[in-house]
Amino acid sequence: MIPLISVIVPAYNSSKHIEKALSSLAEQTYKNLEIVLVNDASADNTLEVGKTLLERSGARYKTVDLPVNSGVSAARNAGMAIAEGEFITFLDADDYYDNDLIEALYNSAIKTLPVADVTICGYRVFQTKTGKTTKNGIDKNITSDAPAELIAEMRIFSKIPTAHSTFYKASFLKENKISFAENCTAGEDVEFIIKALSVSSKTAICHETGYAYLVHEDMGSKISLPAVKIKRYRDHTGAEERTARYILDNCKHGSVRNLAEAFILPAVEMRKLALFAMKKDKKGFADALSRTDFSKLFQSRKYLFTKPEVFLRSLWLYAAPGLYYAHYAKRF
Repeated sequence: MIPLISVIVPAYNSSKHIEKALSSLAEQTYKNLEIVLVNDASADNTLEVGKTLLERSGARYKTVDLPVNSGVSAARNAGMAIAEGEFITFLDADDYYDNDLIEALYNSAIKTLPVADVTICGYRVFQTKTGKTTKNGIDKNITSDAPAELIAEMRIFSKIPTAHSTFYKASFLKENKISFAENCTAGEDVEFIIKALSVSSKTAICHETGYAYLVHEDMGSKISLPAVKIKRYRDHTGAEERTARYILDNCKHGSVRNLAEAFILPAVEMRKLALFAMKKDKKGFADALSRTDFSKLFQSRKYLFTKPEVFLRSLWLYAAPGLYYAHYAKRF
């Protein structure tokens, strides 16, 4: 018997898109699926539309109806709490899968020895306004033979695209206490996957781009109010800091731990300073700058020829803090 796979679908005011998303799951070539639809207190009829489609399709499913809008992280966590599958993956309610994606992810996972803790694949972006599609695949030279720590390093350096569809062993997530950071509006998905990659014993690569990521006008990430953008920047900064701390506390790979210490944390400290500038808080910026240990920021020089941005920004901050402040103060 092939194992049960749970697909968690967080949804908020997604009545326009939910049918396409759920239909793509109901039509998967891999048949032993459990669809977990989490309605995050939608103000529209997302839950009713989703349940109607799932009933009609005959798919195995569960629903969670959160009483208060709690955000995508809380919705994903609620789905994980009741999922029964041996493997878990996620689909946002305004995206969809190609009908063979789960089978491709599963086959990639079980081809490795041992069975992969994490399996990642590429994706494609569909611009609903223009109809343009862009593929973001994983380089064919990167395979499941690569050591897990090397794949983690490549993801930290953004050499591997953000994996919108990542496939996890459920027991692995539970054992390593990996969940989504709630009340975080940006960076929570990358935080989740990098934490997982950093402690994975075996990571598999699937070269399919069967996850369709839709860009449309209703997306929360497109909100342009300065206060919202600043909050997203702050939340993203918090996600990066939590990621680094998790790696330092849990990862056994020295090279990945070095990246957390000498690459991620210096970037976090500079983002924190940028936040003072975005909020036009000159005193806060000056006080934080006076406490900055540039010897720690300059550790990022180790990665100058791999990813130079962090070291170059640390030099900029050291040599011309006024210009650094002015640049970010103008940002919003």
